[in-house]
Amino acid sequence: MVAANLYTSCFRGFVMKQTVLRRKSVLAILIIAVVVLGGVLYAFWGARKPSRTHEASQDLIPLPEPTREGGITVEKAIAQRRSVRDFTGESLSLGEVSLILWSGQGITEPGLGLRAAPSAGATYPITLYLVVGEGGVEGLGAGVYGYAPESHALRRAVTGDVREALQDAALGQWWVGAAPVTVVIAADYKRTTQRYGERGARYVDNEVGCVAENIYLEVESLRLGTVLVGAFDDERVQAALSLRAEMEPRGLMPIGHVKR
Repeated sequence: MVAANLYTSCFRGFVMKQTVLRRKSVLAILIIAVVVLGGVLYAFWGARKPSRTHEASQDLIPLPEPTREGGITVEKAIAQRRSVRDFTGESLSLGEVSLILWSGQGITEPGLGLRAAPSAGATYPITLYLVVGEGGVEGLGAGVYGYAPESHALRRAVTGDVREALQDAALGQWWVGAAPVTVVIAADYKRTTQRYGERGARYVDNEVGCVAENIYLEVESLRLGTVLVGAFDDERVQAALSLRAEMEPRGLMPIGHVKR
């Protein structure tokens, strides 16, 4: 009888240990599954949602909310659009700057982070920089500012008027130095080529054209003038704006009030 009881106790202990081990195994499997599923969801969401890493955690200068009611129709803006190189010395308002930058890279669908210009795979390789001359924008000091689309704000990159250096980098084109502001379209090609390979470079170039045309039409709607400048020394533009090596300048758009 004693032997039987001892056997029964041992058997029960063995069963209890096995049950505990099974529970621990199930729990471990569940934990691993949750971790793996979280990683998959993060990777999926990260691939779809635009990266925000390029928005440095610096103090941002908020821009006025862009209006959605333009001064003229799209058709009229297309018909009237011309390349302009003669500008007055009149300042731009912060509201005008807000609309110009928003038209190029502003967020138009907050839920998905979609922007005003189309981008292959929503990779968004474009960053806009605003070069402001002395007195070029009301309430904004001279310098270079990066546009942060998600915040619709500016972040200062360089202090002081760099228009002369930018004009020199643009092979002496005087309208680059004379305009109160210049929007510089720059691109980090890796954001797109790492997904699409070498052909991604073509997608980036397509996007630059879309951004430039959006700015052209918005500038026309505001009764201002601009011209897309492509003749410049890339490295000297990067130096003038203190751009990172991977941020390649693709176009300069001096903007101002048209000299009649």
